[in-house]
Amino acid sequence: MKIVKKELYILCIIVLLLSVISFSGCNKDVENGESLLSITEDFIQPWLCADWTAEQWELHLNTLKSAGYTTIILQSSAEVQDGVLAKTYFIDETIDCEQTPTVERLIAACERVGFKARIGLLDDDDWWNGINEEKVNKWNELGAIVTNSIYEKLSANFAFVGLYWTFEFYTQNKGYETYWAKLINAQIEVMNGFEIEIPLLFSPYYSTYYGLSKDECKRMWTTFFSLCNFRSFDIFAPQDGYGDGKVEATSKIDERVRAHLEAASTACKENSKAQFFVNIEMFTDTDGIYASQERISHQKMVASSYNAVGLISFSYSHYYCN
Repeated sequence: MKIVKKELYILCIIVLLLSVISFSGCNKDVENGESLLSITEDFIQPWLCADWTAEQWELHLNTLKSAGYTTIILQSSAEVQDGVLAKTYFIDETIDCEQTPTVERLIAACERVGFKARIGLLDDDDWWNGINEEKVNKWNELGAIVTNSIYEKLSANFAFVGLYWTFEFYTQNKGYETYWAKLINAQIEVMNGFEIEIPLLFSPYYSTYYGLSKDECKRMWTTFFSLCNFRSFDIFAPQDGYGDGKVEATSKIDERVRAHLEAASTACKENSKAQFFVNIEMFTDTDGIYASQERISHQKMVASSYNAVGLISFSYSHYYCN
């Protein structure tokens, strides 16, 4: 059995290295003689990695590192069901729910490998069923519990560099942004009580269901930012929207992406202290088929044209490592 495990481990390394070799060029692009921003942060969802061993984490992080990444974002660390914490991906004896030490294993592996991590917060399927004051109050209450627990556990670890707001905001015309601002401000208020500055990252998307125009998007994001108390080290990283398209970028998708990024970046810069990043979508509208290197290079060029400070991705970990 030991020999079989060793051979399998070596095979996994070879496969992952080949994937890195074929992909790593995407972080070395040049457009019109100028270097484009590198994608340095990548998302991973807990369903994929919740039970990974130390060996599996180190292998994965080293693969990301070889592809030019410096930071991994665990998309969530707690699951809410029926208004209560049902599961955490960290251990806290004061919380009564199912628990697994995913966060602890991730941070330990990051420290060994020389990597950084942002930790996501609450996830709740009820997020997609509308929002009201009762939900806002409950999520604020549970969010404070999870946030404080993670901070107490990780604040001394150099690998821990921030928190990720798991709930995904989206463009809409229902006035939800006023509720979202209450959630964000409550979250930031908790974090302002920390002894060290911990950045908050959030990554909304353009909703084709609502189909807002550029001006409508700008008005919505302007209202949102004018109500939020973002700090200069917090990060607004809209998903670019190319994942709705094919392996290669199309003019229709390109026009929509540019309209939203222009509206979102302008609203952020005019009404907020938050830094502007872009989340590069590496998937397509077809399951099992992912973006080409040419499309990702194009996405980076588009993001750079709106003066993005940094780039993150969803998701090298899911689509190119496994």
